[in-house]
Amino acid sequence: MKAVSEQSYDYMEAYFLAQELADKKMEEAQLEFETNYDAFAAKHMIELVEVESDLSKKMTISNAVFKNYKEMCLIFFKVNIHEMYLLDAIAGNDVNTIQQNANALSQFATEGLEILNTVELYKNDPSLIKVTKKLFNFYIDESDNKITEITDFLILNEDFNSIKTTLDKTPLKKRTKEQINSYNDKVKELNRSVKNYTALNDKLNSKRSSLVNELNNTNTRFLAKHIPKD
Repeated sequence: MKAVSEQSYDYMEAYFLAQELADKKMEEAQLEFETNYDAFAAKHMIELVEVESDLSKKMTISNAVFKNYKEMCLIFFKVNIHEMYLLDAIAGNDVNTIQQNANALSQFATEGLEILNTVELYKNDPSLIKVTKKLFNFYIDESDNKITEITDFLILNEDFNSIKTTLDKTPLKKRTKEQINSYNDKVKELNRSVKNYTALNDKLNSKRSSLVNELNNTNTRFLAKHIPKD
């Protein structure tokens, strides 16, 4: 699990590296243009006023903005991927894997909060850090306080299916009163738990969706605010 996480993180980091290489190519093209431009002016004895080109200024600012943005994306991704694994485990009803991923999510989210406290703000803009901290705190609460209720339900459901399977395999005339009472009691317990389980999932899904939307909107506003306009 740790190896898969690290590999996924490496892929994301490689993607950003590819973007940086593309940006570097653009910078080199701009530099080549300016060099040729200066050479042309010198050849034809044209006096140039030494000022940094508008495009060059915008590219310098944009690179700084994206550097900060990508740093935040990597910090978030390194934590968020563990929630993805956790949700997959829940969907697969794998109690052991759920607990493993919940522990990993709590650990990485806690470490993520500490890392966020060391990130240098771009132009004193704390927006990305604030919303990312909200998500990390949600992950910690989810893994530390909510997962137990989810795994308890899954175990209960597994117990019910086991009892039902045994009862179904038992001929009607051979079913004991104890078997029937155990089955009926488990049905009542499961019905009560289904309501709580559904309510908890709905609450978590709603909160998660709200925070992810807030993060996406904050990312958009951050880039729009700091990237120079054409």
